[in-house]
Amino acid sequence: MDAFERSLRERLHDAGAELTAMPYAPGRALGEPRGVGSQRELRPLLAAVALALVVAVGGVVGGIGLHGRLNGRQPAPAVSPPPAAPSPQVSTPAASPSAEVVPTFHNVSAVWDSTDKQIVAYDGVSRSGGSDAVWTWQGAWVQRTQPHGGGLGGNGFLVDAPGLHGVAFLGSSFQLWLNGAVTPLPTPAAPDCMLPFQGAWDYEHNQMVVTFTDQCTGSSSPRPAETWTYDAHAWTRRADLPAARYPQLAWDPDDKAVVLYGAAPQDFAQVWTWTGTGWSRGPASRYSYPIPTGGAGWDKRKGGVVVWAPSDAGGPARAQQYKRGVYTEILQQGYPERVEAVIADTTHGRLLALGQAVIPARETPAPWRQSDPYYVMEWSGATWAPIIYEELSASN
Repeated sequence: MDAFERSLRERLHDAGAELTAMPYAPGRALGEPRGVGSQRELRPLLAAVALALVVAVGGVVGGIGLHGRLNGRQPAPAVSPPPAAPSPQVSTPAASPSAEVVPTFHNVSAVWDSTDKQIVAYDGVSRSGGSDAVWTWQGAWVQRTQPHGGGLGGNGFLVDAPGLHGVAFLGSSFQLWLNGAVTPLPTPAAPDCMLPFQGAWDYEHNQMVVTFTDQCTGSSSPRPAETWTYDAHAWTRRADLPAARYPQLAWDPDDKAVVLYGAAPQDFAQVWTWTGTGWSRGPASRYSYPIPTGGAGWDKRKGGVVVWAPSDAGGPARAQQYKRGVYTEILQQGYPERVEAVIADTTHGRLLALGQAVIPARETPAPWRQSDPYYVMEWSGATWAPIIYEELSASN
């Protein structure tokens, strides 16, 4: 420290000591002497000027002024930050908006909305204890309707309906959800006990194919399952449904038809193809059908329809593929725990799921905990991984 800086510091110290030692009187600023008058405004200004001189001189002389002493060293020149490391292939709950909790843990019906390129989920039981809420996902969940009002109004499921430019809700009511707006659909003239069970959009004939099952007469004399179609104008009763257990409907771009994948007698896998007016039975399979199934959809990586069964029944999760009459059992490397829904993304040709963290294929699922996060997962052809929001945006 040179003599000039030392002199300024001593004067500042003396001025501070003088201000601190002055007695306080009511109606006067702390440290103001009696009779000071206009000197109250000048003294802080002079002190500030002196302090600025100390900082300026200290910064020039030797780089060890007041700022340098407080920080221990003079700041280094700014440099460009190093390039960021590549993003991991699998996101974590903190890194991806998709690591949010699914809006509900019971009664979820979720479908890919190919019109607006998003997941639409119907929340039968919400986190707040209510019901009848609709959520969308394009990287993060957004609640589009409030519980107890403005939703879809009943029990049912969702079907992607690109020919109607929205998502159809079929069940206790028939409605069309158009990215927030709900409009009624015509009601089919089916018997009271025949209710919608599954549905898929037929791109070849531009119609929605829906299966109806007897859901109220009991097991003593149930009516045969029926197939109905809706062409944006009217419902038409078609053929009876094939005698298949746990059926899944999916659009097959190879066959250019809706296929019904189900369990034939002795639970062997069997596929039927929709012709526009009826079902055509395909070749039999030597593989047992994955029971109970979680969902089915076209997978562009494998080039076929994949039926996936979660591990909720206690056994390992299973994946089975159908491609032009050939069935293949897929050995999985990992699968998500406690899957809420399996979603056929017809826009990008991929299979999605709402589930918890992926575990090795032969590992036993951990006990269920409500606080564990759920993810939007994508099927890779061998395993599942959470979708990173940037990947979803790039693909849209």
